Amino acid sequence: MSRRRLSMTLLGLLVVVFGSLAGNLIAGNEPSLGLDLQGGVSVTQEPVGEFNTESLDLAVERIRERVDSLGVAEPEIIRQGNAIVVNLPGVENQDEAIRLVQVTGAVLLRPVLASQAIDTSATTVAPDASTTVATDASM
Repeated sequence: MSRRRLSMTLLGLLVVVFGSLAGNLIAGNEPSLGLDLQGGVSVTQEPVGEFNTESLDLAVERIRERVDSLGVAEPEIIRQGNAIVVNLPGVENQDEAIRLVQVTGAVLLRPVLASQAIDTSATTVAPDASTTVATDASM
């Protein structure tokens, strides 16, 4: 290639690059900053004791639901081996985010104060459906 052709190619490339940069600046576009540049929260959780992999997958789903309620842009919630890593860039209230991520599930059992007998004789099954319909015998 001739020297002049190489110079014109370089000049054309520079015009395109600087034109794109100027267009983005005029449009007001800003780059999305990651956790390291914009700040945020990174939490790593590891299970204690015996567990199965399905429970870790379920924990990732529950954490994702909680984080979505915060309105965090592009949260990263992943499993790395037996650990769950949660990266939340740009979180304003970091204490609340950490609390939501670290909350463990709980099953609360309450005693039944008055038990009523359930009449199962009035239960019917529709012949073409798999739905069970219960009717009240006192009606």
